[in-house]
Amino acid sequence: MKSIWEIINKENNFLLVTHKNPDGDAIGSILALYYYLKDKKKEVYLYLPNGIPHIYQFLIFEELQIFDGFQNLNFKVAIFLDCGDIERIGENNAFLKRIPLIINIDHHPTNTFFGNLNFVDTKVSSTTEILSNLFFRNKENINQKVAQCLLTGLITDTGSFRFSNTTTNSFRTAIKLMEKGAEVAYISQQVFERKNLSSLYLLGKALLRLKLKNDIAFSFITKEDMEEYHSKIEDTEGIIDTLRMLKEAKVVIFLYPLSPSKTKISLRSKSSHIDVGLFAKKFGGGGHKEAAGFEKEGRPQDIVLNVVKDLLEFIMEYEPLFIDK
Repeated sequence: MKSIWEIINKENNFLLVTHKNPDGDAIGSILALYYYLKDKKKEVYLYLPNGIPHIYQFLIFEELQIFDGFQNLNFKVAIFLDCGDIERIGENNAFLKRIPLIINIDHHPTNTFFGNLNFVDTKVSSTTEILSNLFFRNKENINQKVAQCLLTGLITDTGSFRFSNTTTNSFRTAIKLMEKGAEVAYISQQVFERKNLSSLYLLGKALLRLKLKNDIAFSFITKEDMEEYHSKIEDTEGIIDTLRMLKEAKVVIFLYPLSPSKTKISLRSKSSHIDVGLFAKKFGGGGHKEAAGFEKEGRPQDIVLNVVKDLLEFIMEYEPLFIDK
């Protein structure tokens, strides 16, 4: 960790990278480090395969320098944030061959340690918690912009401090970030109370299709739904967290289309005995014990029952006592 901190402070030319379809932790961590490095007068660019979802655009405090993967720019260091493996940034990753040093900062148990230097801590709630610890441990005086980004990632990845990945250190970190000017109420309002009409319509569709089988709740959104409501992928964010409210469900599956032929499968486990991260890993995905995902060929409506069947078989193999048969 010391060498990573030394590189961050010594080098002057960085590319910051996160994964496709970024969540609050991905956006919070990449923007926090961006503002920190810019404040240190470093040359920094962001690589965001899908841009910044509208619900996180309140974290854009200044004009951002964006790298699209094709510009003729050279970087000495690439820092991946909240990215379990290189494939998660998409197929347009040839530019990485020109970057001599790759640093990998993440908290996912399925991380593949793809960096030249890896700082992977699976015991913390989020990548933003790792970054916060890095700043505070090195007595770095971060500004309000950085604190706001970090607290956003902490709040979203812990489900507003409701999920089991919330620790006493998560709360201590949040307090320190608030002391630096981060605002819990403002962040919560921006993230959770500004849904657009399209995302609420999709939520309605998903709720109407919600089914329960052997303690597994599942639902999906189709390409036709997305077209009808002029939706973007980011409009699906948060739907699975509403589905998981079903009290009888121990595991929740939510599927939505990434393209006409590819589907994203999101998973949530409400049982401490059912590891959906391990299940997702079987299909080339990743994540945590309680929140994970993977991609699969096919349309959501065509593959949903097969995914339920596969998950049930997985549970019966590893944890048969914790599911109703």
